[in-house]
Amino acid sequence: MADVVDFPGGASERQIWVCLCGCSTWELNRDGTAQCAGCDGIAEAETGGWYEDIAEGPERNPDLPAPVADVQGNGSEEFARRRMARMAEGADVRLLVVARESGAVSLWRADTATVDQLQWMHRRLDEAREML
Repeated sequence: MADVVDFPGGASERQIWVCLCGCSTWELNRDGTAQCAGCDGIAEAETGGWYEDIAEGPERNPDLPAPVADVQGNGSEEFARRRMARMAEGADVRLLVVARESGAVSLWRADTATVDQLQWMHRRLDEAREML
């Protein structure tokens, strides 16, 4: 993809390439192309753009939809568990919810100092509910 898309010099390290269909998941092919996992399009300057990977804040254009990332493990529950455990280890994690087959539910959240932070968590839970 580096041959097709110019990487911005000095730009935020948190930029990701997003296809025009909104997907940020890519399959890297032997011929050097990157193919969108959502629409099968090939990554080219005309078929996507850089997205600042910032969930909210003054730096992010609120009119931009969040990119979609769909990492597949070929249906492997073990792959999904390992991936989610790795994601939960990040220092930027602010909310974790675990539901067990028994019906037990556990929740951890980072300290919520303001109403805005609590509302942010509620919005993330609403997004998770939509994913279901």
